[in-house]
Amino acid sequence: MASTFEYSHKLILPMVDSFHDALAAFLQTCDNGAWTVDEQQASNQFKCHFIRGNWGTSFFGLGSKRVPGACEYRSDEPIIETMPISLGVTIRPSRNEIRVVLAYAVYPQIALTNGIAECHIRADEEPRPDRPITRNAWNYYKVVVTNEVNDFRNYLQECFGLSEPPKLETD
Repeated sequence: MASTFEYSHKLILPMVDSFHDALAAFLQTCDNGAWTVDEQQASNQFKCHFIRGNWGTSFFGLGSKRVPGACEYRSDEPIIETMPISLGVTIRPSRNEIRVVLAYAVYPQIALTNGIAECHIRADEEPRPDRPITRNAWNYYKVVVTNEVNDFRNYLQECFGLSEPPKLETD
């Protein structure tokens, strides 16, 4: 089982035209690397799945199931473009607004003395204090994801001429 850090953010913006175009443009031009459509997940206009980073296949490349690959490091910092991350985007339009949920799953490699730590931490859970490496990694990726979400909010404000970025609700 791969280690997973999960972060979820909800955006609320007024009803706008071409939201899907803005979403696609942002995800293809992210500062931390472009997202690609996750072909292994069913997507439609209301639920979209994307991946970024290094991914492999099960059974030494012979299987069909995708598995998180190893990320690359520069000066002991992970290179975000290579970190396996999945993103689920749920879009719920209503009469006056669009609610968007951005659900990130980050698959970090956390080195401990006996290899890879198995952990699963949601954004509403604090990492255990007795695992400082896990806690530091969780906080690092939380900042990376939060910065990307804020970039998206600013992009939406600019694209649609909003007076302020879309409202953010964090789980």
